[in-house]
Amino acid sequence: MVASGAIGAEGRSGDILLRGVRVAAPPQPQYPAGADADVWLTLLNEGRQPDTLTGVSSPDADTVIIRTDDNCDGTATTVSSLSLPAADTLPGPVHSDNPSTTRPFESYSLRLVNLTRDVPAGTTVSLTFQFQRAPAVTLEVPVRPRQDQAEPGHLCDSPAAAPRS
Repeated sequence: MVASGAIGAEGRSGDILLRGVRVAAPPQPQYPAGADADVWLTLLNEGRQPDTLTGVSSPDADTVIIRTDDNCDGTATTVSSLSLPAADTLPGPVHSDNPSTTRPFESYSLRLVNLTRDVPAGTTVSLTFQFQRAPAVTLEVPVRPRQDQAEPGHLCDSPAAAPRS
Protein backbone atom coordinates (compact mmCIF):
# COMPACT_ATOMS: atom_id res chain seq x y z
CA MET A 1 0.00 0.00 0.00
CA VAL A 2 1.39 3.41 -0.99
CA ALA A 3 -0.16 6.86 -0.48
CA SER A 4 0.77 10.50 -0.25
CA GLY A 5 0.30 12.25 3.07
CA ALA A 6 0.41 15.88 4.18
CA ILE A 7 4.07 15.62 5.19
CA GLY A 8 5.37 13.10 2.68
CA ALA A 9 4.89 9.70 1.10
CA GLU A 10 3.34 6.91 3.13
CA GLY A 11 3.34 3.19 2.65
CA ARG A 12 3.16 -0.23 4.23
CA SER A 13 5.20 -3.36 3.69
CA GLY A 14 3.88 -6.26 5.74
CA ASP A 15 3.93 -5.03 9.34
CA ILE A 16 6.22 -2.06 8.58
CA LEU A 17 4.68 1.40 8.27
CA LEU A 18 6.56 4.12 6.37
CA ARG A 19 5.29 7.59 7.28
CA GLY A 20 6.18 11.15 6.32
CA VAL A 21 8.91 10.09 3.90
CA ARG A 22 10.22 13.28 2.29
CA VAL A 23 13.34 14.77 0.76
CA ALA A 24 14.56 17.90 2.55
CA ALA A 25 14.02 21.16 0.68
CA PRO A 26 16.93 22.04 -1.60
CA PRO A 27 19.00 25.13 -0.72
CA GLN A 28 18.33 26.46 -4.23
CA PRO A 29 15.26 25.91 -6.46
CA GLN A 30 16.62 22.42 -7.16
CA TYR A 31 19.28 19.91 -6.23
CA PRO A 32 21.71 19.79 -9.16
CA ALA A 33 22.82 16.44 -10.56
CA GLY A 34 25.76 15.22 -8.47
CA ALA A 35 24.49 16.79 -5.23
CA ASP A 36 23.48 14.89 -2.08
CA ALA A 37 20.07 15.22 -0.41
CA ASP A 38 18.70 14.19 3.00
CA VAL A 39 15.53 12.14 3.40
CA TRP A 40 13.47 12.25 6.60
CA LEU A 41 11.09 9.45 7.50
CA THR A 42 9.31 7.48 10.19
CA LEU A 43 9.44 3.68 10.27
CA LEU A 44 7.21 1.71 12.63
CA ASN A 45 7.00 -2.04 13.08
CA GLU A 46 3.46 -3.04 14.07
CA GLY A 47 4.28 -6.74 14.02
CA ARG A 48 5.14 -9.28 16.68
CA GLN A 49 8.46 -10.14 15.03
CA PRO A 50 11.43 -7.78 14.72
CA ASP A 51 12.48 -6.74 11.24
CA THR A 52 15.44 -4.90 9.76
CA LEU A 53 15.74 -2.21 7.11
CA THR A 54 18.58 -3.78 5.13
CA GLY A 55 18.88 -1.22 2.35
CA VAL A 56 17.36 1.56 0.30
CA SER A 57 17.94 2.20 -3.39
CA SER A 58 16.94 4.81 -5.93
CA PRO A 59 17.35 5.25 -9.69
CA ASP A 60 17.74 8.96 -8.87
CA ALA A 61 20.98 8.56 -6.85
CA ASP A 62 24.15 6.49 -7.09
CA THR A 63 23.78 5.36 -3.48
CA VAL A 64 21.33 5.71 -0.60
CA ILE A 65 22.88 5.49 2.85
CA ILE A 66 21.15 4.90 6.18
CA ARG A 67 22.25 7.30 8.91
CA THR A 68 21.66 7.66 12.62
CA ASP A 69 22.32 10.40 15.16
CA ASP A 70 22.17 8.47 18.43
CA ASN A 71 23.12 11.47 20.59
CA CYS A 72 20.86 13.96 18.78
CA ASP A 73 23.87 16.24 18.44
CA GLY A 74 23.70 16.75 14.68
CA THR A 75 26.48 14.23 13.99
CA ALA A 76 25.08 11.47 11.81
CA THR A 77 26.83 8.13 11.42
CA THR A 78 26.38 5.82 8.44
CA VAL A 79 25.08 2.35 9.35
CA SER A 80 24.55 -0.77 7.27
CA SER A 81 21.04 -1.53 8.53
CA LEU A 82 18.36 -0.38 10.95
CA SER A 83 16.73 -2.80 13.39
CA LEU A 84 12.98 -2.39 13.84
CA PRO A 85 11.89 -4.20 17.04
CA ALA A 86 8.46 -5.74 17.37
CA ALA A 87 5.67 -3.39 18.43
CA ASP A 88 5.63 -4.55 22.05
CA THR A 89 9.38 -4.15 22.70
CA LEU A 90 11.47 -1.18 23.84
CA PRO A 91 13.59 0.68 23.11
CA GLY A 92 12.65 1.74 19.59
CA PRO A 93 14.60 1.00 16.43
CA VAL A 94 18.32 0.79 16.78
CA HIS A 95 20.81 0.32 14.01
CA SER A 96 22.72 -2.93 13.95
CA ASP A 97 26.20 -1.39 14.10
CA ASN A 98 25.81 0.30 17.50
CA PRO A 99 22.80 -0.42 19.72
CA SER A 100 21.03 2.64 21.04
CA THR A 101 18.24 3.54 23.41
CA THR A 102 16.43 5.92 21.08
CA ARG A 103 12.69 5.59 20.63
CA PRO A 104 11.15 5.04 17.17
CA PHE A 105 11.86 7.65 14.50
CA GLU A 106 13.94 9.97 16.66
CA SER A 107 17.42 9.58 15.28
CA TYR A 108 17.66 8.24 11.76
CA SER A 109 17.54 9.52 8.22
CA LEU A 110 18.73 8.65 4.72
CA ARG A 111 21.11 10.43 2.40
CA LEU A 112 20.80 10.29 -1.38
CA VAL A 113 24.40 10.40 -2.61
CA ASN A 114 25.33 11.78 -6.03
CA LEU A 115 21.92 12.49 -7.56
CA THR A 116 21.78 11.26 -11.14
CA ARG A 117 19.64 14.16 -12.36
CA ASP A 118 18.53 17.66 -11.36
CA VAL A 119 15.82 17.32 -8.71
CA PRO A 120 13.63 20.44 -8.36
CA ALA A 121 11.63 21.23 -5.23
CA GLY A 122 8.04 20.03 -5.61
CA THR A 123 8.94 16.93 -7.65
CA THR A 124 9.51 13.36 -6.48
CA VAL A 125 12.26 10.77 -6.29
CA SER A 126 11.70 7.03 -6.30
CA LEU A 127 12.97 5.08 -3.24
CA THR A 128 12.82 1.32 -2.78
CA PHE A 129 13.07 0.05 0.81
CA GLN A 130 14.36 -3.49 1.42
CA PHE A 131 13.66 -5.35 4.66
CA GLN A 132 14.83 -8.63 6.12
CA ARG A 133 11.27 -9.99 6.57
CA ALA A 134 8.81 -7.60 4.92
CA PRO A 135 8.70 -7.38 1.13
CA ALA A 136 10.42 -4.51 -0.65
CA VAL A 137 8.28 -1.43 -1.22
CA THR A 138 8.81 1.51 -3.60
CA LEU A 139 7.57 5.01 -2.80
CA GLU A 140 7.48 8.19 -4.88
CA VAL A 141 8.91 10.58 -2.31
CA PRO A 142 8.18 14.32 -2.54
CA VAL A 143 10.96 16.91 -2.50
CA ARG A 144 9.88 19.57 -0.03
CA PRO A 145 9.44 23.13 -1.27
CA ARG A 146 11.97 25.71 -0.16
CA GLN A 147 11.12 27.56 3.04
CA ASP A 148 12.58 30.55 4.85
CA GLN A 149 12.95 28.60 8.08
CA ALA A 150 14.36 25.15 8.62
CA GLU A 151 11.92 22.33 9.17
CA PRO A 152 12.65 19.79 11.89
CA GLY A 153 13.96 16.64 10.29
CA HIS A 154 13.25 14.42 13.26
CA LEU A 155 12.54 14.65 16.96
CA CYS A 156 16.15 15.59 17.70
CA ASP A 157 15.41 18.92 15.97
CA SER A 158 12.11 19.63 17.71
CA PRO A 159 11.80 22.24 20.45
CA ALA A 160 10.75 19.50 22.90
CA ALA A 161 14.14 17.81 22.46
CA ALA A 162 16.13 21.00 23.04
CA PRO A 163 18.09 21.21 26.29
CA ARG A 164 16.35 23.22 28.99
CA SER A 165 18.21 25.96 30.81
